[in-house]
Amino acid sequence: MADPWLTHARHLDSTAVLATQALFKAVDANPTMAPEEFQALVAAITQRYGTVAMSSALWALDTGRALADLTDLPAPVPAEAVNVAQVTNSASWALNKADGSTVAAARVMAGPLGRFIRQPARDTVWNSTAAAGTRYARVPGPGACSFCLMLASRGAVYTKDTVLTVSAGNSRTRRETHTRNPNATGGHTYSSGPMADGYKYHDNCSCTAREVLRDSDVPKIINDLQDEWYEVTYDASGHMRPNQKHAWDQHWKTKRDEAGEAFH
Repeated sequence: MADPWLTHARHLDSTAVLATQALFKAVDANPTMAPEEFQALVAAITQRYGTVAMSSALWALDTGRALADLTDLPAPVPAEAVNVAQVTNSASWALNKADGSTVAAARVMAGPLGRFIRQPARDTVWNSTAAAGTRYARVPGPGACSFCLMLASRGAVYTKDTVLTVSAGNSRTRRETHTRNPNATGGHTYSSGPMADGYKYHDNCSCTAREVLRDSDVPKIINDLQDEWYEVTYDASGHMRPNQKHAWDQHWKTKRDEAGEAFH
């Protein structure tokens, strides 16, 4: 059977597209709708398609656990719907940015709408891994920004950890093999807090969250990114370079600039 999390990622992409198309279609059919109507429309679409996204996450959690013969874990925890006030405030912002044009506002709203649609799925994975004591990984989408790639490079983590590194078994330690910089001894750290990672998604971000039950569940791209993080942000002696995030950002800027030049 195909990896349910790959299927889930495709479901999220298509759900976000369908939600955006529904918004455009409704606004194009009634371009003079009142601001209150536009806000209500965005809220209704968010509720409808956000529920679809959440259901996809529940399916992936259930299916992944069944395939791993771990059906005795605590049941997945569905996320709450996105806060209506947050959605309507974003719709109001889009209208202001579009000078009151609902047609233009719908285009402005496309980015936030996609985030709102995906958030219940991301929160469901976060809630469910926290409840079950399993691990959580961020899988970067195509063209992910350096910030998203940095978060993904932490690997599979426990929601309660403050040291975010890929675990070996249940030890929650760094992977033993690092082909790029095996001398690095540190990892990622962050200030712990409720839902700290779950809310670190931006507009137009197609990263997905997945549960990790075994080390073999970690996608290759995440292991590669973790190796790359150590190569870029630690020196040859294994010491942390100053301002790791800046070094990472510059690394990806240079890498993408060079890739762009290769096509000219």
